Formats: sequence, structure tokens, C-alpha cells
Amino acid sequence: MNAIDFRLRAATPAFLAHLKWRTDKHAQKASSHVTAAIARALPVPDLIEAMDEAGISLGVFTGRDWFGDDADWPLTNESIAQAAAQSNGRLVGYGGVDPRRPDVAGHCRHSIGLGLRGLCIDGFVLTTGPHDPAFFPVYEACLDLDVPIVITVGALPGVPAPMSASHPHNIDAVARRYPDLRILASHAGWPYTSEMLGVAFRHDNVWIENSFYHFAPGVSALMVEAANGWLADRIMYASAFPSAPLRETLETFAALPFTDEARRKVLYDNAADFLGLSTATQGRTNT
Repeated sequence: MNAIDFRLRAATPAFLAHLKWRTDKHAQKASSHVTAAIARALPVPDLIEAMDEAGISLGVFTGRDWFGDDADWPLTNESIAQAAAQSNGRLVGYGGVDPRRPDVAGHCRHSIGLGLRGLCIDGFVLTTGPHDPAFFPVYEACLDLDVPIVITVGALPGVPAPMSASHPHNIDAVARRYPDLRILASHAGWPYTSEMLGVAFRHDNVWIENSFYHFAPGVSALMVEAANGWLADRIMYASAFPSAPLRETLETFAALPFTDEARRKVLYDNAADFLGLSTATQGRTNT
């Protein structure tokens, strides 16, 4: 198979430091997957080799920024850009943005100037949802820079934000306010998966990926039915590696009962379109 993985991170020193920071700050039993992620993580050369073995042609190294909790936040956008530069074109970098930064628009411009291709936010860093006006300058910077935004909406364990912060109605509000903003909802709002599918159905500018929660109760059947039907062009594959295994997650996901056309779109074509790639020139093979 040939797939694009829209959420995978390399074991750079900065990324490993971010994982340790998270476990130190939000330690609890449900965060035990972070310990496994640290053990599973791979530096850029080894990650590229693992991608080759799994049939992953391109990965998106998504960023995270909790500057407001730590002015020395370890997972810098510079570190992500450096990892992408070391990957010989196999990793695309997306930078994290915390709206609590003093010059958030300038931070967005600087991040894209590093060669990153999009930006990422986590509403729960403010214990609120992505509809909060604090995020509006980020969205407006994305529009000015003509780049997409990845919005994390999932029931992340150990983070003291209300579940309502991850509800898809927050994405609906952003999509209505900014109809020209390209939005990828990461983790697809689980456990509100059906509602997230409904939001993507409503808005042409919303895409979803359900990394880490692909196989949570009830999710697979909903995602397959939507991809085989009215959301064939709006769902992307992502593993959340190293939070989940790279090859095993892809193989299990690809074995779900998608139609051949839906499987090709979800594993490759939709992400290629979102990234502005030409599927005709990427050496894609049918899965």
C-alpha cells in the first residue's frame, strides 16, 4: 500500500522532552500510553526506514504549543522544521501555536517562514474549545498566510479541560465564522464521532482524521460507513505515532471494510489534495 500518515512525530530531543513534560504535569493512569510512546518513538532516519517498511510515503509532523504553561516549551517549531529538513522530503512540518503568546500573528508568520506547511492548535490548553475568540487571531493569520489549521479535538487523558472543549459543535462554530479556512479536526472529537461526521458533512472546509481513536468503541463502523458514502473526500488516515504503533495501526485500519475507492482516498488521495500534492505524480499504488 501507499499511504500518507497525517499525524506522526519523530523522536527528536524536543519531542521527547515534550512527552516528559506532559507526563510530569498531567500524570495519571490514563496517560500511561505516553510511557509506551516514549519507548516506541524513532529518530528521523529510523522513522523513515519504518515508514518504508509500512508503505507510508509521507508523514505530517504535527506540532503542539503550550507556551502559556511553560515559556520554555520544548517542542519548538524550529525543531519540527529541522526534522522535516532532515527527512529528505518524507516529513511535512506543521507548527504549534498557543494564542497566549504575546505576538501570536508574528509567531504564525515566523513558523511558516521556517518552511512549515500549516499550523496546529489545542483548545484544551485554555480549558476551552477552539471556538474561543482567543483563537481568532490564529485563524486569521492562517487565512492571511493561506495555510490550513489542524485543531485537536479528542478526549485527551490527563488534561484538565472539560469534555465540552472537544465537542464538534466548536468546530462547527469556527467553520461558520471562517468558511475559507481549511480545517482538519484531529482525533475527530471522540467520543462525539457521529457529531464530528455531521460537522464535516455540513462544511466543505472541514476534514477529519481519527488518529489514536480509530478503534475506540463504535468508531470504526461510523468512519467506514461515512468514507464509503457521503464523506469519501473528507476523511484522512493518521496513526498518532508514537502514541500508537506505526505499521500495525495502518494495517489494521486498511483492513477495515472500505470500498477500494474509499480506502485509496482515505489512505492517500484526500491528504494529498489537502497538502496540495498531485496524486498523479506521487507514485501512488492502489491499496
